[in-house]
Amino acid sequence: MPFGPGVAGDGDAAAALACELDSGGRGFAHAPGIKRFVSVSAASDSEMEAIDRDCGDVASAVACAPHRGETGMRHSTLALAGAVLLFGSAVASARGDHSVAPDAKDEVIAGRKAAFLMSAGIFGGLKAAIDRGDDVKTLAFPARGLARWAAALPGMFPAGSTSDASEALPVIWSDRAGFEARAAAYAEAAAKLADLAKAGDKAGFAAQWAVVGGTCGACHDTYRKPK
Repeated sequence: MPFGPGVAGDGDAAAALACELDSGGRGFAHAPGIKRFVSVSAASDSEMEAIDRDCGDVASAVACAPHRGETGMRHSTLALAGAVLLFGSAVASARGDHSVAPDAKDEVIAGRKAAFLMSAGIFGGLKAAIDRGDDVKTLAFPARGLARWAAALPGMFPAGSTSDASEALPVIWSDRAGFEARAAAYAEAAAKLADLAKAGDKAGFAAQWAVVGGTCGACHDTYRKPK
């Protein structure tokens, strides 16, 4: 597991949380301080918020699994949360002082690519929901998942996690402060999107979706290899 013994400075992040789907497609969350598994398809919002509080930070917090009518979106969010856990470090320590062991970097890169792909799927799903005219309150869960992914993103780029197979440019590490500033702008925009979903502000949510896309693109323009 890349973020664990193979990564300098990361501690025990990989053991902080486990999420999984059972054979019936239900989601379960387990977090430090919670001595049980919670079927989130039956959990209330207040119970999920309690799980969040017990998890303690963005990288180890989770609210996962489908509610009726949102199965596809929630499955994507669940998978993304797992990728964030596995390949991200806690936001409070997501700086350039982390490094990846040479024999683990391929796993980090592969997981990072998967997480980006899943985030794109969530973001596209939000746009499809906007175009359908859905009640944006039903999008609060995937929007919140996207916001957490955005906040944990810098921790997915520890020093040494690059190769010819990676789309990440070396400037991510040579200009770490600039990279983290762009990532912070993306996280702030995504957090606002989640707030607008929770408030049920359909017009505001649609406008903010474009803002999030702009902050995402601004980071890609500088820090990702051209497509």
